[in-house]
Formats: sequence, C-alpha cells, structure tokens
Amino acid sequence: MPRHERQIYHDPEMCSDMGVCSHKLALYYLQVGRDLPAKSEYEKLPNRTKILATLTMIDELLRHDRTVPSRFMQPIVYKNVRLWEIKAPQRGSQISRLLAYRENGWNMFLAFAREKKSQELQDSWKGAACDRIKRALNEDGAL
Repeated sequence: MPRHERQIYHDPEMCSDMGVCSHKLALYYLQVGRDLPAKSEYEKLPNRTKILATLTMIDELLRHDRTVPSRFMQPIVYKNVRLWEIKAPQRGSQISRLLAYRENGWNMFLAFAREKKSQELQDSWKGAACDRIKRALNEDGAL
C-alpha cells in the first residue's frame, strides 16, 4: 500500500501546490505484510482529537527547531529497537500511547496504539511494537 494512503498526520493544506511542505513530522501506519496492525488500535482510541492536537504541537516545535519535551514524546530502546512514545493527552486518567518507529527525518510509523490509566508502559506493548517493526524492516521494500 502506498505510503500516502497510510498517512495519519500532517495537514495537506499546509503544503503548497508545488510540493513544498512546511511540516517536519509525518506519521503513517506501519505496514507488516499486507496488514496495518496499529490501524484498528488507533481507530478505537476515544481521544483522537487530542492525539492530533499533540502531533500538531510536536510538529510546530520541530518546525522551529525546538526540543520536544519528554512529556509529549520520548525515545525508548527495547529489544534493540528504538521506539518513540507519544503521549496524548499528557495528563489525566486516560492517556493514549502511540509507539512509533522513526525512519529518517521525522517520518514515523505507528506500530502500536493503546490507552492506559497509569504512566507505566507495559513491556508487552513495547514487545508487540518491536516485533511488528522488526517484521516490517525484514520485508522487501521501504516502510
């Protein structure tokens, strides 16, 4: 499936007609074989509006070469895979967790999405994301 058909985040209206885009962050569903395992997980999240707001804020910080605070996004290394955890909202009783793989620049691929009440991230979630990423990277072709 072409990458643009798996796109979750960036606003096409912020890109000019000449193909120049002011965005730094792009988020796509990770494709494993013919499946998009995180798509149904993401679509079940009740606070997708807050997730998109968080992604927009992260994108703005990146566009202005500012550091993204770890309360919004932070790297995690698990099973020799570097994941990026995106939290939205950052506080509250229900926090959505997106686990993504960063390819180049700020092109990211969503590998796992769930909602959690606590601040702790379960090893089983990190393991599932890592396994999906490793399978996708071992396939022929680009992410």
